[in-house]
Parts: sequence; structure tokens; C-alpha cells
Amino acid sequence: MTRINNLFKKTNNHHSLIIGLVVFYLLLSLRTLAGDGTKKIPMLGIKGTYTGGKNMSIEEIEKRAIDDAKVNALKQAGIEENITSYQNLYKSETNNSFDEIYTSDILADIQGAVTEIEEGEPIRENTKDGMKISVTINCVVVKYDITKDIEFDAEIDGLKKFYENLAPMEFSIKPTKDCYMKIFWISDKSESSILYPVDNDNKLFTKSHWYKFPEGTKYEVDTKFPSEVIRLLFVLLKKDVLFKDVKKPIKSKDEQGNSYLPEVNYSNITNWLYSIPPSERKIITQSFTITK
Repeated sequence: MTRINNLFKKTNNHHSLIIGLVVFYLLLSLRTLAGDGTKKIPMLGIKGTYTGGKNMSIEEIEKRAIDDAKVNALKQAGIEENITSYQNLYKSETNNSFDEIYTSDILADIQGAVTEIEEGEPIRENTKDGMKISVTINCVVVKYDITKDIEFDAEIDGLKKFYENLAPMEFSIKPTKDCYMKIFWISDKSESSILYPVDNDNKLFTKSHWYKFPEGTKYEVDTKFPSEVIRLLFVLLKKDVLFKDVKKPIKSKDEQGNSYLPEVNYSNITNWLYSIPPSERKIITQSFTITK
């Protein structure tokens, strides 16, 4: 009887553990952000490999192996469409190519994103074709169930192709739908920043109305280089989504009561955009050159 009771206790504990794990993963895998058409699916133990040529560094090969794991995670999550777009996306991430990703329809067309990546220890192997690296990742696939809204757009007028250093800059925007807006100032030579809004406070822009920028201040282009290419990244949003580092908790406010903003870089912008369904955003880029 004692043996049976002990076995029964062990079995109960084992079943409780299994049930607990099942409930945990069901809650994770079925967790849908209310009303925004996205689903978060945890993926565990996803493998990726890449064999690099002689001119590739260990870091580059490892990055390609992780990208291969990302694509495999998307496939296992049921996202088979536009795999070529994902591969182009990850290629542009490797090169930190703002133009390649933001001036194309990659972010608008893809049906998901890979986030919250935990990388295992890479396995390296010398082969006749070069260094082969295998990786295993845990991640979360964000699956978009709603595609982009082709009627959500904006006209932008007044930007020039060339500006002299310290020249004033003005432009106007007319959205096709009511929206909020973030405007990023992006450069591959100097520090990038948020052009609008200057803090996390934002306002609703009404459809079919022209809005002039700047509002009550003055934009003045500036460069320390003989010439510098600037990209203005306009992100139109149906809901006001706070720009934050989605991989970290929201930070507190500074001494003046202003909310801390994350650094404006490729990774932070892209991860933030990943958190917004394609139907809820519109990305527009405008480029110009500043010369001394």
C-alpha cells in the first residue's frame, strides 16, 4: 500500500507539472493582443546553420546562422509566405541598411516577426567549404492576422533634394486617414533622433488636412561633414503607440518629468515597428543631402 501511495503521489506531481506546463504554453501561444490582429507564439529549440566563405568573419557567419533559425521559426509557426522578403529583411539588418528596409514594402508585406530571441551556445565546425556554425534559439513569433491597409497613406510636400548647411527646412503632410505620427531623423554618419514629437506626447492628425512642419519652432539642417545623406522616416499610426525599447521595461521619468526615450537606432526602430500590425501603420521615407 505504501508503495502504491508513493507512486500515486509521484504520478500526481508529475501530472501537475505537465498540466502546469501545458496551460502555460497554451496561454502563451494563444495570447492575442486585443483587437490588433496579432498573435504571439513561443518557439523553442529552433535550429539554424550557415557555412561562410573565407572572407566572412565568425560574427557574420553566426549572424547568418541566427537568421536561418529565424526563418525556420517563421515556417514552423505557419508563416510560409514571403520567405524571400524575410531573408532580404535579415540581410538588410546585417548591413544596418535603413534604405533597403524602409524604402521597400518588406515590413508592409511580411506576415510576422521574430522577437525576444534567446541564443544558445553556437557550435563551430571546419568544413571543406568553410566555417560552419550551427545555433539553437528560443524566440517568440509575432503573427499578423491582418494585412496592410492600402488606403492608409499621406502626401508629403515641400522637402528638397539638397540643402546647404544651416539652411531652414519646412514641409507639409496630408494624411488619408486620422492618425498619429512619429518622424525619425536618420543618418549613417551622425547621431539619429526623433524629429517629431520631441517627447512622447502626440496629437491626432485629421484626414485630408494639410499640416505644416515645424510647428511653432524652426528646423535647421546641420552637418559636420562635406556632405551627409539624411533620411526622414515618417511612421503613421492609427493608434498612438509609444516609441520605446520593446525588449526592456519602460523606464521612469527624468528629473524634469520627461519620459526617457530609447536610442534611435536600426534595432530599436525595427523592433518597435515589429510590435505594430501592418494594418495599423504606414511607413514613408524621404531622403535629402546636406552639403557644406
